[in-house]
Formats: sequence, C-alpha cells, structure tokens
Amino acid sequence: MAEHHDGFAMYASALNPWNAVAMGPQRDVVGELAAAVRARSMVFGLSTHRAEHWWFLNGGMGFDSDVRAGRHADLYGPAQPQELPPSPQYLEDWLARTAELVERYQPQLLYFDWWIHQPAFKPYLPKPAASYYNKAASWQADTAVSRTSWGHVEGHDYKSGTDLLAFLVDVVSKNGCLLLNVGPKADGSIPEAEAELLREIGAWLAVNGEAIYASRPWVVYGEGPARVKEGQFTENDQPGYGPADPRFTTRDEHLYVTALGGTQDGRIHVRSLGQDLTLYNQRIGAVRLLGHPDPLEFERGPQHLTVRLPESTPTPAMPVLKVSPGE
Repeated sequence: MAEHHDGFAMYASALNPWNAVAMGPQRDVVGELAAAVRARSMVFGLSTHRAEHWWFLNGGMGFDSDVRAGRHADLYGPAQPQELPPSPQYLEDWLARTAELVERYQPQLLYFDWWIHQPAFKPYLPKPAASYYNKAASWQADTAVSRTSWGHVEGHDYKSGTDLLAFLVDVVSKNGCLLLNVGPKADGSIPEAEAELLREIGAWLAVNGEAIYASRPWVVYGEGPARVKEGQFTENDQPGYGPADPRFTTRDEHLYVTALGGTQDGRIHVRSLGQDLTLYNQRIGAVRLLGHPDPLEFERGPQHLTVRLPESTPTPAMPVLKVSPGE
C-alpha cells in the first residue's frame, strides 16, 4: 500500500511532505518492501488510493476539526463533497504522484481503488495506462477469498476453493493474471480458513499448473453459456459453471482444456474440437488427464470431441485435459 485514503505516503515522495521517510518511522516502507519481495523472486505491486483523497476526509468539514480549519490541507486534502468532480489541478497532481511511484519503484502491477472510474479521470487514464500496456503482455483481474470483506472481519462468508480456481482459470484463458486478496489479522497472521483455501489452490496447481504457468491463450478462451459479470463490486453475482463451460490455454504444442464445471457422466465434451470446425485443424494424437499417467479414450466427431475419464481414478472437481497433436 503506497498510499491509502488518508493522504500519508508510505514512500519517499518529493510531492508529498507527509511521508514515512520524512516523519514517523523515517523509513521508505515501500522501497524496503520492494527490495524484500524482489529478493524472493516474487511479483512486486503497488496500490494507491490517492483518487479518493479528493473527498475522503470531507466528514471533517461537518464539525470543528483541523480539516475544517484548513490546517495541514496538504495532508487532509481538498475534503470536497464526493458528488463534486475533482478539479483539473487535483487530477494533474494525481497523475504526477502516480508517475512518481512508477518511476521510483517500477512496480510490476499498479492497483487503483474504485474512484478512478469517475468520468473526470477518464481523460487522464490513458497516460499511465499507455506505458503499462506498451510494456506488458497481459492484464490483471482481482478478487478476494471472501465475499464479506477484503480485510479481516469476524464471520467471513468465504468462497470455495473451486470458485476461486474457476475464476483463476477463466482469467488466464483470456490472457490475464489474477491478484488474489487475503486479509491478515492485526498481528500479521493469516486466518486458518484462508490459509486452507491457499493450500487447496496450491494442491490443484501442483497437479495442473502446466495449464496455467507460462501458458498462452488459444484462438478462443472457452465455450459454454456461463458469462462472467464485468465491472466493480460483482463479487457476489458471478455465474455458476456447468459441464458445458470448459476454458482453454496453450503451452508449447499442447492445448489444455479445463472443465470448470466438472464432467457429465464421466465424460468431457468439447465442441471447439469437433472435426468439422476449423478452430483446431490438427490431428489429435493423444488426450491425457493431468495427474493421471495413461492416455484417455476419446472420440472426435463432426461437432465435438468426447473424452472418457478413467473409472479407476476419482474424478477431480475441476479436471484438466492435455490435448497433444498427432503426426
């Protein structure tokens, strides 16, 4: 978190005198975290909520406070009504602070909170976006392990591991990557229920990761009736997947088919691999189930490919087929 709604920068800033290097801990928290993350070969990303600072402390205008008195306005921000669009001067300042973060810390991903969807930001978004889109090869979606909150609260309504994995596979099939949020407790520990979800995701990836890691999209992302709801705050309004909703990825010469909704009577039917279709014009040499050693029986008809899963092996909740070309 480079800067939250409170206007205090957790990094060395030449534009914001209220920062963690100039006061408080007198440490470049973001810089230290960036170095530690990269030393572990992890992906370093930043989040900034500066956009909401236009109005976030407006509540302080309703009573006798430093916000209302105008003291430390560079910390408390304009404190304007949320309904009032930000001024051009504020938008230019937001753009400059965003550029400063990118130049100083070169994050591999940059996350903004929801208020940059406001129309006033629209003319300013192409500038920071262009540099990312010109350099990056993929986009990012985000979700949380809970439907209740992105932070730690009591009584979470957790998503299932299968739901989270389906979201991951759907995003990857569309050439994206996923940021998955967990909410640590005040002492920094991860709640056991959330740790167990991460273990479940890790166990699935241990078997099926070759369909995800270093993969590329296919000519179509998938098939089936389920459609993901787009936009913000759609966490609790996403579709359920059925046997007719596979997703596709590729790696080297192999095509991977992930059955998001499981199988139908122990079979997986893939319309996009029918003989009469031009999406896959190679001969199919073999079909395997990741995690299973032997080739599977399959039949390629005019309209679809049908694969029978082995009866001797328990069917995974979200099986992945590896389709290899023939001679």
